Amino acid sequence: AVWAHALLIEDQTKQVATFPRATAVVLCFFAMGTKEVAAMTPFALLTMEHFFGRRREGASLAWRWYLPFIGAIAMAVVARALYAEHFIPREVDRPLLTQLSTQAEVWLRYIGLWTLPVNQTLYHHVADVELLSLRGLAAWSGLGIVSLGIWRWSRSRPMVAFAVICAGLFLIPSSSFVALKESMAEHRAYVTGLYLLAAVVWSVPAKYSGRFVIIASILVPIYMAATIARNQVWSSEVGLWEEATHLSPDVAEGWYGLGDAHRFAGDFDRAVEAYETALGLDPTHLDSWNNLGIAKVSIGDAYGARSAWKSALKVQRSYCKAHANLGFLAHTRGQVEEAVVEFSTTLTYCPENTIAHYGLGTIYADNRRNPQRAIAHFEALLRIDPQFSRAEEVQQRLLELTW
Repeated sequence: AVWAHALLIEDQTKQVATFPRATAVVLCFFAMGTKEVAAMTPFALLTMEHFFGRRREGASLAWRWYLPFIGAIAMAVVARALYAEHFIPREVDRPLLTQLSTQAEVWLRYIGLWTLPVNQTLYHHVADVELLSLRGLAAWSGLGIVSLGIWRWSRSRPMVAFAVICAGLFLIPSSSFVALKESMAEHRAYVTGLYLLAAVVWSVPAKYSGRFVIIASILVPIYMAATIARNQVWSSEVGLWEEATHLSPDVAEGWYGLGDAHRFAGDFDRAVEAYETALGLDPTHLDSWNNLGIAKVSIGDAYGARSAWKSALKVQRSYCKAHANLGFLAHTRGQVEEAVVEFSTTLTYCPENTIAHYGLGTIYADNRRNPQRAIAHFEALLRIDPQFSRAEEVQQRLLELTW
């Protein structure tokens, strides 16, 4: 809004609106520091400049106002290259062409949800789409047809074109070439929906504005009622995940989420049922095995918990959560040697696992079994995570061991 105000001033006065532009740049940086998707804001401003700034006589794009953004992006790229393990986040191993084909279908689904909000849910299961599969060809063909339609719709309407481009820009960070665990999530398209709504409103000719108001007055109460109904679902985490499992009953992730929801609510028996359902659908789902063990411990079934964590290790020997939990289970049952083995194994695979450092530090500190090792593990824990949930206890034990 501030940038648009600057363009309006410049169109009227033929002079650069320095203060509004500077204010917009500062606000943009605040936004980028809050949410990474705001990194697309400079491109939205550039789009606005392209469509509306050019109206100033004899003026070209005010490139100097984009230099701070270019510098910030360059610094972010360098920092990521130097300090990040992966330059581009990669939560799952998904080939690029498969990722792009999957997102082509996801974009169509987002547009469908904004057109007709049916089957909204916290979790959307979207299976990977291969480029040359029937789904892949259909996704790219559908996206091409929609894009052509949008181009024809907006080519003579600058406001609409601006809104549509921005709708796509703010979807790119989460729904393009970056392979995320969840290919689709409704909240990623919230900003997109705002711009799509703006595009629809700005495309209505003035002579039809009266009819548009009548249609809107009918639709708004309907959507308000639907929103109230959605709020009822969102009032309960359990309700959200029950809805997800109802819409995708054959997907393990939904049942895993429901299990966590029941566990957080203290309903451990139902959590066990949900985790077991998830594992029936996908026996390799490591986090379901791990949290099943936690739920089993919570209902006093130590044997079942141990069995669950051992099952996780059969799937992946290096799964650190299971090793750490087995270590704590052994420690609480007085099986110190087994606990040491499990915690040490955890650190072999995950050297910065704070739970294992805490466990070993506690074992070696008890009865001053090995003060030097206890100190080493406690210091490593605080170095890795100074905000560890039991940091005060660790600091106190360090004082006792060093004085």
